[in-house]
Amino acid sequence: MCVAFIPYPTELIGEYGTSLPVVVFYGLTLALTGFAYNALWFYVVRRYITSEKIIHQETVQKATIWTLSYPISYLVAAGLAFISINLSIVLYILIPLFYLLPGIIDKQLMEQV
Repeated sequence: MCVAFIPYPTELIGEYGTSLPVVVFYGLTLALTGFAYNALWFYVVRRYITSEKIIHQETVQKATIWTLSYPISYLVAAGLAFISINLSIVLYILIPLFYLLPGIIDKQLMEQV
């Protein structure tokens, strides 16, 4: 449901991008979506990855930190809106670019090949 809600704050920031409440709302929405993703990640780790030892425990820990960094980054960007709305928007643009980088698990799987 969080992902389905993202177009609404995106439209708001497109229309009222200079409004502090809108910029903060956008960041909080993406942070909430990231934390919902992390809840799914923790479930999968506990239920499948740890019990079946699919991936090394050290890799799981690094991947957990990596996945938590995204919603935390959105929270930081939302907080920075109180200092500079433009800086916050720049961070909102830059954060998704890190999704293009290979993650910790991707790197481990490439090493196994």
